[in-house]
Amino acid sequence: MKAIRTVLLFLTLVYANTTLETNLGTQVGQPCSSTGYFHIITFDVTPWPPTQSGNSIVTISGVIRQAIGIGQIIYGIENQSQQWFYEYQTVDQTYNPGQAVTFTNILDWPSSPGSYLAQVTAHGEGNPNNIHACWTFSFSY
Repeated sequence: MKAIRTVLLFLTLVYANTTLETNLGTQVGQPCSSTGYFHIITFDVTPWPPTQSGNSIVTISGVIRQAIGIGQIIYGIENQSQQWFYEYQTVDQTYNPGQAVTFTNILDWPSSPGSYLAQVTAHGEGNPNNIHACWTFSFSY
């Protein structure tokens, strides 16, 4: 029985270490100005780095700090000419403090080579001017 526990513990540690390395390898960016009511813990882009005309799965995980509604998540990409292009993810959900939430979306990358700035914002339900979370990162190809 002790040997089985040891093997299970070892396999759990190996799995946890593999998962951690995967997340650290694809987590990018930093927080930007928001109310902070949705606290982003991980922001994962897979595959990373982006490829010209490709796409990636964006996974945003965090914790709700105050009772809020999230109406939509806006994925904005600014090109070197300072033009913004947007993709929208409708959420329309209310959340309670302490609630862990995860959002996943497929983000399409631009077709022209260059340097880009991406900004992802979670907007209030009923009041889209309230930005409850914000994350930004840059990339180029």
